[in-house]
Amino acid sequence: MSTSGITNAETSRTTSCVGDAATDPANRSLTDDGAAWQSLARPGNSRKSPAADASMPPGARPPEPPADLVGVLESLLFVAEEPVEPAFLAGTLNVGLAAVQSALETLAERLRARGIRVQHGHGRVQLISAPEFGPYVERFLGSVAEQRLSSAALETLAIVAYRQPVTRSAIEQIRGVNSERALTTLRARDLVQEVDRAETVGRPVLFGTTMRFLEYFGLEHPGELPPLGNDAADQAGDRDSSGEADPEEQADD
Repeated sequence: MSTSGITNAETSRTTSCVGDAATDPANRSLTDDGAAWQSLARPGNSRKSPAADASMPPGARPPEPPADLVGVLESLLFVAEEPVEPAFLAGTLNVGLAAVQSALETLAERLRARGIRVQHGHGRVQLISAPEFGPYVERFLGSVAEQRLSSAALETLAIVAYRQPVTRSAIEQIRGVNSERALTTLRARDLVQEVDRAETVGRPVLFGTTMRFLEYFGLEHPGELPPLGNDAADQAGDRDSSGEADPEEQADD
């Protein structure tokens, strides 16, 4: 008996057994399942069953874009404990940044007729109470009125607000007096903060206003600052050229 004869016979029997197993209804499901798994294992095939999404925690499921984007944004800003970046809102809601910014403008317009405002500043957004109702809110919360800012502090704050980002030396050049104590007071009141450092010798600190500054003066965004008149500009120039010491700088700013 030749080796080739044995090989051919065994091959024939093996083929016959495999064919029978494949046509057996009891084994066909196993074959189909195997093909399905092979299909899922192919590169680029990321098909997921609906049951897999249903088993995920609600917060982990990719959300569908909301039908009422303005309403959802109002809800998120209402529960937010601090100002939020619009890009974060866009990612949370699975929508584009442009859509979020447009919806925020719509929300701000709607709320202007109510007791809530949308406040923008430093690339973030939050909900605040309407400034005109501030005294009632303070009375309701039992808030103690804050100590008024001195003229020196207000003057320094105005320079920062209109010239930001600005260095301390630039502030003192405009005012004509040392402004260290005024800046210390403003930073303690969270009205002014360090925002960057200038690309000059020594890299001095650059100051800018805060979100608290907008709240303090009832502004929705920095663009609501009233324009400087010629009188204010002339007064700043006079102070710059006089070089006189500010008597209020000697007092508590």
